[in-house]
Amino acid sequence: MKGLGDNIYQRAFVKRLQGPVYLETPWPELYEDLPVVKFVKAETPLRTQAKNMALQQDSRWEKPPRESVVTVQYGTAGIVTGMRRCFGVAPGSFDLPDFGPSPVSGRYIVVRPATVRAEWVAEARNPLTMYIAEAAETARAAGYRVISVADLEAGKEWAVGKLPPADEVYHAGEFNVRQLMALVRNAQAVIGGIGWMLPASIAMKVPAWVICGGQGGFNAPELITDEKYMDLSRIRFAVPDNLCRCRHKQHNCDKRSRTMRVTLPTGYEDSLIWWPERGMGFHPRPAMDYTTSYWEEFRQRDASPMGELLTESRLALVRRHYAGQVVDIGIGGGRFVEYAAAQGYDVNVEANEWLRQRGAFCDPYARPVDAITCWDSLEHIPDPGALLAQVREWAFISIPIFEEGDGVPGSRHYKPGEHIWYFSHRGLVDWMKAQGFACMEHNAAETELGREGIRSYAFMRVA
Repeated sequence: MKGLGDNIYQRAFVKRLQGPVYLETPWPELYEDLPVVKFVKAETPLRTQAKNMALQQDSRWEKPPRESVVTVQYGTAGIVTGMRRCFGVAPGSFDLPDFGPSPVSGRYIVVRPATVRAEWVAEARNPLTMYIAEAAETARAAGYRVISVADLEAGKEWAVGKLPPADEVYHAGEFNVRQLMALVRNAQAVIGGIGWMLPASIAMKVPAWVICGGQGGFNAPELITDEKYMDLSRIRFAVPDNLCRCRHKQHNCDKRSRTMRVTLPTGYEDSLIWWPERGMGFHPRPAMDYTTSYWEEFRQRDASPMGELLTESRLALVRRHYAGQVVDIGIGGGRFVEYAAAQGYDVNVEANEWLRQRGAFCDPYARPVDAITCWDSLEHIPDPGALLAQVREWAFISIPIFEEGDGVPGSRHYKPGEHIWYFSHRGLVDWMKAQGFACMEHNAAETELGREGIRSYAFMRVA
């Protein structure tokens, strides 16, 4: 296996093998204290792996003998179980070599932001970015310096949503693997989603707050750890209330959790959470099921005279700012897609089938897009920041707007389980600014057409 995390896991098995062991790996540093291991140069197109291999001396690599080859993989059985089957032995202790002093001094916590790689798009695995940000904020409030690490490169790997707050930021791959492991070993704790930080924390006995996202068919805690062989006493998992057990790299997994955000008093768990200082709110009720009847209902709405007026108003807003093709997120009954010759994306199976039949389906989570429209849909999306991170230029939005949180429960737009997010005008503009967008226009055109409390916005990416 060639991933950094996979190599940390498999080290415990390699230790149990009788040498010599010829190991194809981009990360020979992880095994250099094991004299039985001989390193074979890996063939890999992946950026960070190739980057580390380029740092090695040619003399590091050896040619393997012409003997049996074992391909290591773990599939759906869980990492430790799968590796046991491949290696034919139980693991030894999970550890790592001593890589010396940290490149950062003092008392600190390491945070790893959620990222997406163009070469391996697996957005479903990432947690909601707000949970990472809140954990980082809590660490700073407790007096720790927060060190944020990543290896970002334009067009190749990018952060999802808003970056977590940090005192020091190293997002350009400033640390080689030795320095990275030394950084983790000397940290007071680490915070992040599923990835190499988990096995590194286990191996170096560093406390970790691991925030789960989706794709639980591969990444549920019981699949990526094994208490029989690992010391998990320092590891804490934050798991969504309804962990999605899918195995898809791109999927609209429900990643929300009441326990990750806030502990509400008994009897108030199903309640609106409103942040006055941010002008926005969140409701933790699990998302509704967007079934076939939902599609049929919106087909009828779109066919009405009001549907025609709304479509015309929305397209006029778009064309005042942008002449290109947009991707309509949550297509309703599809009228805007037809009228604007747009592409679309939905969580409703029938809606997506309708789009595919027209050759208009586009998954914005799979690749970046230039512009999106969210007509009454942004408030339905569990992690809208992840969507907006995929938008290069424009986002056009119609959405219920509230004066303050006290007015939300009495509003016709208060729909727990359907509407997840609630915004004031200030809250939406500020939140979009944090995602890198500036408000270029806002109007009450839909309210004037008879839709109470709905405002329309044109946001342009500026950062």
